[in-house]
Amino acid sequence: MEAQQREANVQRRVILALSGAVGIALLLIIGGFVYDRLVLPSRTLKQVNNATLSRGDYERLTRQETIQQMARTLQFSKLFGSNQSFGQGGRFDEQIVQANLQLLEIGTSRSRQEPVADTLVSQWVDQQLAEQAAQQQFQINPEGGEVDQLLVSELGSVLPATGTPTDTAGITETVTAEASVAATAEASAASTAATTPTATAVPTATPLPAEATTLANQVVDELYNEYLNILGALPEEAPERQRTPHAAKEEMAAALRA
Repeated sequence: MEAQQREANVQRRVILALSGAVGIALLLIIGGFVYDRLVLPSRTLKQVNNATLSRGDYERLTRQETIQQMARTLQFSKLFGSNQSFGQGGRFDEQIVQANLQLLEIGTSRSRQEPVADTLVSQWVDQQLAEQAAQQQFQINPEGGEVDQLLVSELGSVLPATGTPTDTAGITETVTAEASVAATAEASAASTAATTPTATAVPTATPLPAEATTLANQVVDELYNEYLNILGALPEEAPERQRTPHAAKEEMAAALRA
């Protein structure tokens, strides 16, 4: 009877010890998760007046900048071919695959062990100072259509010929030349009372805000399809993390409008 009692006591101690170890392990896991997902992202890196840059904001800016760089590479890939390259940066499709993997790493524990990019923080500070000054002095807030106009002017070359804003350089030269010839003809034919047709207004290369928004959405569609095509063209034996797009179309659109 005593032997059974001792054995029961031993088993009870073992169970208590194991339960304590499991409890401590769970607490460590939960604590690490809370620190990694809540405490660390909310840590302040920089402050400009009332604007604060947290670690989480910094990671969103890093994703945003990566997507913006990727969009420029996608533009070149769309125009010149994904297997082409400029300088020593590697082929356009290789740059896209690398940028896609970088998006996967942003915000991970490993990436948070790396030092903060001072250049990106400085860019954020400059942007905040400029925006706050514009708001305080001139009450300037960029409208959505104005942002889309800029997006189209920078990346609109990926659109089909029927969807891109007309380049007015050649038109301007033609209208100017015609106007000059017309003026000469009018002077020489004044005695015959001949009339010269009036030159029409020169079209602008910048679309109106409403049209720019439509074109900007088309630009995002073209760039994102190129992104998917490049990843889809990878060999089947390529790792799934390479073949999977790590940026949604909505995120790309937001990054290009930022």
